[in-house]
Amino acid sequence: CMLIMLYVHRETGYDKFNEHYERIYRLEGDNYGKLPGVVGLYVKERIPEVKNIARLAGGRKDFISYLPDEDPASVKHIEATYFWADSSTFDVFTFQFIQGNPRTALNGPYTVVLTASTAQKLFGDNNPMSKTIEFNDNQFMVTGIIKDVKHSHIEIDVLFSQESIPKVYSVEDTGWNPPLWSATYLLMTTPVDVPLVEKKINKVLSEINNGILFDIEFEYFQLRPLGNIYFHGVVQNLQYGLHGNLKLVQALFATGIFLLVLACINYINLTTARSSIRRREIAIKRISGSSQSLLRYQLIIESLIVSLIALVVAMTIVQIFMPTLDLMAFADIASNDLNSPAVWAAILSAVALLGIMAGVYSAIYLTAATPLDLMKGTS
Repeated sequence: CMLIMLYVHRETGYDKFNEHYERIYRLEGDNYGKLPGVVGLYVKERIPEVKNIARLAGGRKDFISYLPDEDPASVKHIEATYFWADSSTFDVFTFQFIQGNPRTALNGPYTVVLTASTAQKLFGDNNPMSKTIEFNDNQFMVTGIIKDVKHSHIEIDVLFSQESIPKVYSVEDTGWNPPLWSATYLLMTTPVDVPLVEKKINKVLSEINNGILFDIEFEYFQLRPLGNIYFHGVVQNLQYGLHGNLKLVQALFATGIFLLVLACINYINLTTARSSIRRREIAIKRISGSSQSLLRYQLIIESLIVSLIALVVAMTIVQIFMPTLDLMAFADIASNDLNSPAVWAAILSAVALLGIMAGVYSAIYLTAATPLDLMKGTS
């Protein structure tokens, strides 16, 4: 059950590391996961509920290179998932900086922010700041290093500045070019009335949604909450990122609960099956003056102790099989979820609840008879 619940906890926790998790929405048009870049700018300028935007174009894997002139032996070519990102991306998403300034890292053209693991692959233990990498025959200066982005529906290794797009692709307006369209995220000022804001957005965008500025004329623009994207954000066109299977998670959760209920029933059956032995003990204690309620507390506490012992055994087994689960589920549960205070609170609460549930019936059953019946051995 613990292995299952750790996996369920991970799957249902995608994107929750973001500080503004409840106020971030993805703007979609019909069944498109990405939109022309100008759409996000238009909404930001004209909708007061929108505090900031983050546009992420790309989202594909490609090769980036480190080609130092002074040391040809240090040349590196690696494959990485890249995006062209606004400088405001770090105001919307909580990507933790190790080096560099989030406010200025992507302010200018030909700048790039790398994740820690990507920087390690390219530069080893050397300081990557201000060094130059090559992508698509263009040189980009490293202006920031962020921690690896985990537990996010967006797969990120490299973030190039959005201001680089016109220079790299030699176009002034990329609105007509779907490969350069952006996943557009809106950070709202406060929790909003989504249908009302959607009406405002559609009214504002009707000024440019006419098939002229970009080839497609969208029927309707809608907002999708960040917490809804991982399980329900699969779209037909310009799809990107990671997505989970909600039905599978629900089935696994139900299986985990069933296993716990079955364990409770087994414990109760085993305890009551040994009642003939325990009844003698209880009879002696009752005749010696022990109260019925005190004996019940004793039996419940015994059940709690068994539950705690089971936890120690279960934790040992979980630690042994965690690497196998990580490989099977393509997850990284061991380093993320197992040490979470919330997970430990849930585990200890479950131990207490199960101990009480399994002990209450046995306690009532074994102490129901009178001391005289217990002495006579009445069944």
